[in-house]
This record gives sequence, structure tokens and C-alpha cells, in this order.
Amino acid sequence: MSKVLEEYFSKVHSTDVHDYGYGKVYDFIAPCAAGARVAWIITNPPFKYADQFMAEALRHARRGVAMLVRTSALEGIKRYEKIYKIHPPSTVAQFVERVPM
Repeated sequence: MSKVLEEYFSKVHSTDVHDYGYGKVYDFIAPCAAGARVAWIITNPPFKYADQFMAEALRHARRGVAMLVRTSALEGIKRYEKIYKIHPPSTVAQFVERVPM
């Protein structure tokens, strides 16, 4: 995903919690992680941590956040109260076919 984003943005910071041979090793949701403010955060978080990634991304992004998550990430009273009530999504792009990952 980062390589494609580099075609559109002048600067892309790539991180992951493990060393997969691309980008820096960084735990985005670790309590001690103090990420810098950036224009955009675009990520495909682990599904079970999607809420934490959304909350953290919203704290650090100046312009916007784009999350590649399951449609079920739009559901839930707790998620609505913690995230969407304050930061409602401006765009929801639903895939019509399964995206191979």
C-alpha cells in the first residue's frame, strides 16, 4: 500500500508492528507511542484493533484518516459514541467484490 501512496504523496512514512522488510518497526497503538502530527493516516489495521487504530489516527492526523476495514467497523453503539459521533465518516467506499490481501 505504501508504494502506491508514494506515487501520490511527496512523503510517506511506512510502519508495522513487525519487520516485514519495508518501513520502520513501530507499534502504532502502544501506550508509549507518541506519533507526530501528519497530514493523513492511511492504514489497514488488524481488525480486532480497528477501534484503537481509528482513535489514535484521529489524534495524529491533521487532514484526514482513511481506514481499510470490514463494513462491520461502522456498527456498534460503543464505537459510535467513542468515534463516529465526534468524527463521522465523510466517505464510505464499499467494495463489491472480495479484495485479495
